[in-house]
Amino acid sequence: MTARDAKGFLLVTMDCPPAFEDEFNAWYDTEHVPERCAVPGFETGLRFVCLDGYPRYLAIYDLTRPDVLDSEAYRKVSLERSSPWTKRVTSRVRVWRSAGLQVYP
Repeated sequence: MTARDAKGFLLVTMDCPPAFEDEFNAWYDTEHVPERCAVPGFETGLRFVCLDGYPRYLAIYDLTRPDVLDSEAYRKVSLERSSPWTKRVTSRVRVWRSAGLQVYP
């Protein structure tokens, strides 16, 4: 399999202050995941919560190809073009992000 044929992934872990979790989860469920999954090339978006341990939150996105994250459609909703709510939330959480090629399937 070549990089051209490979699917991609985006994996994000997050932690937020306990007093901010309600807003964090509201933002993630109502704005962030739907916004990302509307970008062409995003196939799935799944969230997980760790009941005991660190990091508390994990999101996994399957991408049709790794370069989806370089597309204009993705850039329209990320970084400096993020919504005010996204900027507010991400300024209060610790985020670790990793992206790459899917090896399997």
